[in-house]
Amino acid sequence: MKSLIVSFGFTLALSASQANFAAPAVEDDVPMKQVKYADLNLSRPADVAVLYGRIEGAASLVCETYSSRDLARNLRYRHCLTGAVDRAVAEVHAPLLTQRHAALTKRQIVPPQAMRLNP
Repeated sequence: MKSLIVSFGFTLALSASQANFAAPAVEDDVPMKQVKYADLNLSRPADVAVLYGRIEGAASLVCETYSSRDLARNLRYRHCLTGAVDRAVAEVHAPLLTQRHAALTKRQIVPPQAMRLNP
């Protein structure tokens, strides 16, 4: 089963039916939402659109702590949402999903390897 976990701290855990990809550890108290996509064929644009919607929905749920009419909190919400979607798209590593994200946001995502800080 293919799924990914979108969490508040922009941390993702991705698992596929035959492979497990390493991801930063997720703390127990960090809000997270699992997004399943085993039912989707990511070589089809319609299925990519469905997954992108699921990712945005999950990011919205895990970032809702910052959702507010207060300007500062709303900026944190937008930053959280952007980061969570960026990382989820990068972790799935599907060309059509990456293209859709770039087209909708007018920016490129950073590959997951480049996001990890080198000590």
